[in-house]
Formats: sequence, C-alpha cells, structure tokens
Amino acid sequence: MLKNFEIGVYWNCQGVKILKMVMVSGMMAQVLEEKLRWFQAFMRLYGKAGPVIRHITNLEKLRSGELPVGPAELVVSNLTLRPVLSALDRLQKPKYKDLADIQKEFRLALLNSVKASELAEKYLEYESRSKDRLIVLGMIINAIVLAQEYLVSASKKLSPHLIESTLSE
Repeated sequence: MLKNFEIGVYWNCQGVKILKMVMVSGMMAQVLEEKLRWFQAFMRLYGKAGPVIRHITNLEKLRSGELPVGPAELVVSNLTLRPVLSALDRLQKPKYKDLADIQKEFRLALLNSVKASELAEKYLEYESRSKDRLIVLGMIINAIVLAQEYLVSASKKLSPHLIESTLSE
C-alpha cells in the first residue's frame, strides 16, 4: 500500500531531524536517496564547522575596528576546521549542481577560515615587527571577510533544502 511513498528525512535550521512522507516514482526515489545520503554527510560537517566559522567571522566586530576573535583563539579554531576540511575533501562531490555549489562554497568558507587561522599564527610570531604584523593583520581581515561571504552564500543555497520545524498539513 505504501510502495509509492518515500519517507524523507530533512533537517530544520537548528539541525533537528524531521520525517516527511512524500509520494515518489521509482526514479525520483533514487534521486532523493542520493541527495539524502550526501545531505546527511554534509550536514554533519556543516554542523561542526558552521558555528565556528560564524564565530570567527563576526563582521559586526570588524566594523567596530576589532578582530572578531583574538589571534590565539583564531589559531585554536584550526583544530576544528582542518579535520572538517579534510573530511569535506573526502566527501563525494554530488552530481546535482545545486548541491555541488553548496559544497564548493562551504569549502571556500573553510579554506579562508583556515587561512585566517594560519595567518594569525604568523601574526603572533611577528611580535616585534610591527610593519609585518600590519600586513598580516590585513590579510587576516581579508580571509575572515571572504570566509563569511562564502558561508552566507552557502547557507542561503542550503536553506531551500531545509524545511521549517512545523510541517503544514
């Protein structure tokens, strides 16, 4: 009786799993299954790195003339971001353009966050050379802004794939 129905697993914006029954054809079920497998793997990585990237790319603090986090905290963020970047690189690239674009932009957000972290390490090493520190500081700010822009773009593209926590009947 339920052979033409598929139970879809979705996540809302808070990462809460939601089940939804949808009527699908055989081919559509295969597409949904492929997307779902990719989406589950991707959301685990996004859930680990997204909050860290948002924290270190707080542009409100940059606008007020300060770094979103201190250089030492930026260096420590690499402990979370590097493994996620490695796992993302191992994640199979999806066949579907919309998902491939999300993965690409999230990867760029990660890369720029890792770059900012590595630059923060140099910044701390250049303690006595103020001219070098200013150059590195500018590079850190640039990487932070790029990371934030890529994360926002990936999140906007991801949001249609997330559903609200309340399902309309």
